[in-house]
Amino acid sequence: MVVLWVGMALLILFKLWLIADQPVIALADASKDDLLFVQLADHLVLFDWLGPYDNLTLVKGPFYPIWIAVAFLAGVPLLLSQQILYAMACVVTERALQPLIVNCLSRMAIFILLLFNPVTFTWQLTRVLRDGLYPGLALLVTGSAIGLFVRRHESARSLIGWAVTCGLATAAFWLTREEGVWILPVLVPFVGWTMAVAVFSNWRGWPKIAVVTLPLALPLLAIHAVSLTNWIHYSVYTTVEVKTPEFKAAYGALTRVRAAEHKPQVPVTKETRQRIYPQSPAFAELQPSFEREGFWTLRAVDQENHPSGSDEIGGGWFIWALRDAAAEAGYFGSGAQAAVFFQRLANEINAACREKRLDCLPKRASLMPPWRSEYLLPVMKTIFSGFKMLVTFSGVSPTPAPSRGLAVYLALFQDLARERLSGQATSSAGERQATGVAGIETPSPRQTQLAKWKLSLLEKITVIYQSTIPYFAIATLVAIGVWLFRLIRLRKITTMGFIALIITIAICVRLLILAMIDVTSFLAIIPEYSSPLYPMALLCASLFVMDITHQSR
Repeated sequence: MVVLWVGMALLILFKLWLIADQPVIALADASKDDLLFVQLADHLVLFDWLGPYDNLTLVKGPFYPIWIAVAFLAGVPLLLSQQILYAMACVVTERALQPLIVNCLSRMAIFILLLFNPVTFTWQLTRVLRDGLYPGLALLVTGSAIGLFVRRHESARSLIGWAVTCGLATAAFWLTREEGVWILPVLVPFVGWTMAVAVFSNWRGWPKIAVVTLPLALPLLAIHAVSLTNWIHYSVYTTVEVKTPEFKAAYGALTRVRAAEHKPQVPVTKETRQRIYPQSPAFAELQPSFEREGFWTLRAVDQENHPSGSDEIGGGWFIWALRDAAAEAGYFGSGAQAAVFFQRLANEINAACREKRLDCLPKRASLMPPWRSEYLLPVMKTIFSGFKMLVTFSGVSPTPAPSRGLAVYLALFQDLARERLSGQATSSAGERQATGVAGIETPSPRQTQLAKWKLSLLEKITVIYQSTIPYFAIATLVAIGVWLFRLIRLRKITTMGFIALIITIAICVRLLILAMIDVTSFLAIIPEYSSPLYPMALLCASLFVMDITHQSR
C-alpha cells in the first residue's frame, strides 16, 4: 500500500512538473468567454460578488470565476490548480475501485491511464475557460459516486467521506456549466441505489440515511445559496439567468414561429423577425439592434461562408444577440426588470400564435431549437463522429496558440491567472506604454529550452495515446460483446460491468446533447466541449476489459 501511494505521488509530481511551463492562452478579445470569466473573478477578488449587473453578469455558471478567485487568493497558478484538481480526481477514482479491483497493479494502470490523459494538457484547455475544470469535476463526481456505491453496505462512518466528496463535486459541477443534466445517469443509479440500501436494510439507521443524502443535499444547498446571493445583489433568484423561466419562455416563443424557409443552424431567420415585430411591441423595441448591419450576423462572427447566408444570426449567437438587444433597449437595470421584459415578449408572441396571427409550432419554453425529423440522421452521424474523436484524440495537441487582445486586459489575465501568457501580445509598444503594461515577459534561454523539452514530452504522450487507444477501443468493443453475451446467457450482471454500463450511458447522453447542438446550432463536437468524456471513456473501457479478464480466470 505504501509503495502504491508513493508511486502515485511521484507520478502526480512528474505530471505537474511536465505542465508547469505551459502558458495560459489569453484571448482578451473573447468578451463573452475568457475575458468575462476573468472580469467576474476580478470582482470576486475584490469581494464585490460578480460586480455590477448587466446582460453578462449571470449568463454563465459562477463556479469557474469563483475557482479563479480562490486560486489567486491562495497563490496557486490557475493551470496548476486545475491539474491538481484532476490529479485528485484520479486518486479518488483509484481509491473508489479498491473493493472491486483488489490487484494494486491493475488499479495503478487505470490511474496512469487517467492521469496522463492528453486532453488535460491540450491547448484548448489552457485558455481561461471553464472547460479546463470540467474533466476533473466530471471524474471527481463519477469516482466519488462509484466509491459510495461499492461501499453501500458499509457503516455511515465509512461512507461520510465519499458522500461529502460526491456532494461537493456535484455542486461545483452543476454550477460550472448549464447543461449538467448529462451527469444524472451517473448520480441517480449509484446514489439512488445506495440510498435505497440505507433505507430498506435498516430503516432505523438514521445516521447512514442522513449521510447518503449528502450527494443531493449539498448541491441543493449550494444552488440555493448562490441563487439567494444573486437575489440580494441583482433581484433575481437563480444561478444562471438563461435558465430562468422568463428567458426560456421568450427564447422558446421566438423559435416556435415557423420560418417561411428553414435555414440550417438559424433558430430565428431575418424573414421571421420581420413578421414578429408587428405582433410583439416588446420585440419591436429590439428591432433597431437586430436589424443593425453586422449585429451578430454570421459574417460578423467570421462565418461568412455559412450555408444559411452571412446575414443571418446563427444558433450559437442568437442568445447573445437577444440579450445584447435587450440591454441596448435598457432592460438590464436589474434581474427583475429583465425577467419582466422577457416574460412580456413571450406572452405577446404566444398570444399572436394562439390567435393565428403568426404561424407557429406548439408552445415551448426551451433553449433547444424545435426538433425536425430531418435532424435524426445527421445527429446519429455526429454522435459517431464524437465517439471517433474520443477514441483517436483528434484535435488534441499541447502546442499553444498565441494570446491576443488589448494590453490592459492581457495584464489582467496574467495577474489573476498567475501564469505566463503564450506568444506575444498583439497590442503595440505605444499602447503598452500608454496603459503602463510591460507586456508578456520573455523567459531566459535555459527556461525556453527546458519548456521546449517538456512540450516535446507532452507531444510524445499525446502521440502514444493517439496511436494506442484505438486498439484499446477495439479490445473494449470485444469485451462489451462478451459481457453482453454472458449477461444474456447467465442473466446476471457484475458490479464492475454495471458501473461501466452506467458510465457509458452518461457518455452517450453527453454526446447526444453535443450532437444536437452541432446539427442545430454550431460546431460542438470538439475537444473542449467533449473534455469530460475522455477520462470517463478511459475509465469505462478499463472496467469492461478488466471485468471480462477477471471473469475469464
